[in-house]
Amino acid sequence: MKSYLIDHLNKGTINFENIFKGTELELFGKDQIIALLEKEDIKIQRKVEELLSSNGVSIRKENITEWLKEVNEELKERDIANNLMIFWDEFTGIMDLENSGPLLTEVQNIAELSPKHGIYLFIISHRTPHHLKNKGKDEDVEKILGRFKLLEYSMESITTYHLIENSIKKKDKNQYNSLKNKNIS
Repeated sequence: MKSYLIDHLNKGTINFENIFKGTELELFGKDQIIALLEKEDIKIQRKVEELLSSNGVSIRKENITEWLKEVNEELKERDIANNLMIFWDEFTGIMDLENSGPLLTEVQNIAELSPKHGIYLFIISHRTPHHLKNKGKDEDVEKILGRFKLLEYSMESITTYHLIENSIKKKDKNQYNSLKNKNIS
């Protein structure tokens, strides 16, 4: 998948001279930064993103559903995964937003990717959408109820991360434990 950073650097929508001037990245030069990004150099990508962010420049894909489909296709092409599963924990704050409608529309669009594109969105909240009815958000409630299956689950001392860990099929238990222990260190 071609990086949006590369596209913006090539098109000149990021003013390289002004933003990169006086930084360590200026020493690399625009062409070398692009070459490193094409090689998927994550360190350079993070440095560029941090620099852009500190200068108030936001580079993002305009259409999140198209971006998710591209990511999922890339994962399939690289034989990393067949489907994409997204867990959005602590969704309660989104439902409490005064103008949550546009965001819930985007969430609804993502939910519609499930059957055809293998992109599954799980939203975890401490309240059901029915709690919004009292706040005059009937239309927002309908957006949620129309696309999501509600499952009430009483959380004990277990977290979402424990649920995810226990739901992942571990083909090679030794390799899994090795990776798990490596990430803890």
